[in-house]
Amino acid sequence: ALPIFTMWHRQGVAEIGALDLRPRRVTVVGPGTRALAAANGIVVVAREGALSAGPFDPRELSFTSPPVVVETGLNPGTGFSVGAFTLSRGGTLLFMAASPPQEGVRVGRDGQTTTLSAGWPAGDYRSVRLSPDGRRLAYSVFGNERRELWVRDLETGAATRLAALGRFAY
Repeated sequence: ALPIFTMWHRQGVAEIGALDLRPRRVTVVGPGTRALAAANGIVVVAREGALSAGPFDPRELSFTSPPVVVETGLNPGTGFSVGAFTLSRGGTLLFMAASPPQEGVRVGRDGQTTTLSAGWPAGDYRSVRLSPDGRRLAYSVFGNERRELWVRDLETGAATRLAALGRFAY
């Protein structure tokens, strides 16, 4: 797995960093609040409500060509939230759209976009993760002064709340 991560600075500015374990050095890849690497060498970066993707060289810890915007309208979250998106092992992108009605959007490797079933409650979505088989989605949502942890079946749209807490994170 590519050791790529977000570096937050005191002024609230975020950059994407990559770690080379041999010389123990961190390389700044570029601006962004979150980055995920797909198995095919593509890195997807969230920045200012958009997702960009490009081929990444793990030896040089840099993009081999400039990332291109693949999706706008990402729910960027608030504060130190990093944008609600995830990648499956096979390279399928899933993100939470910013504009109402808030809904999940899946983008396949072929570029086909599918809006997931309706019924997503309004809120600040964070920590979005696909199950290994890509059929379920775990996510947290902050709304109505509560933070909740949910799992949603992406085929049926059925959602199960696993935890709910007041103003505290779990």
